[in-house]
Amino acid sequence: RYVRTKPKGDLFTKIKTANGNDAIGPGTLFLISALIIPFNIAYSQMATTFIVQGTVMERAFGFIDAASMNNCDAISVLLFGYLVAEKIYPALAERDIRIPTTYKFAIGSFLGALAIGMALINEYRIHSVYNATGEKIS
Repeated sequence: RYVRTKPKGDLFTKIKTANGNDAIGPGTLFLISALIIPFNIAYSQMATTFIVQGTVMERAFGFIDAASMNNCDAISVLLFGYLVAEKIYPALAERDIRIPTTYKFAIGSFLGALAIGMALINEYRIHSVYNATGEKIS
C-alpha cells in the first residue's frame, strides 16, 4: 500500500523544514541565483573599461597608467576581503549582529552596481571633454 503525502505548495512558496523553520522554494532560489548573471557580465568587462578609460586619462599620480589600473581590482579584493573577514564581521559578531548571506550578496551587488555607475559617469566625462576640447581628462 502507498502513502500519499500532501502537496507542499508550488516552486515559489516557503517550505516548512523538519524542525519547523521556513525555507525558500527551489524556484525562488533559482531566481536569486539568476541575478548573478548580469553582475558577471558587467564584471567581466571591467578590465576592458579600466584599460580604455585609463588610456584616455592623464596620469593622476604620475605613475599610474592604464596597465596598472587593472591591478586595482586584485589589490582591492585582497585588501577589503581581509578587512571585512578579520575586522568588520568579528566586530559585528561581538555586538550579536549576524548578516545573512543573501543580505551580504545584495550589499555586494549594490556596490557592484555603484561601481558600474561610476564607470559610466567617467565614460561620459571622457567623451564630453574630448568632444569639447580634444584633450585628455585628469
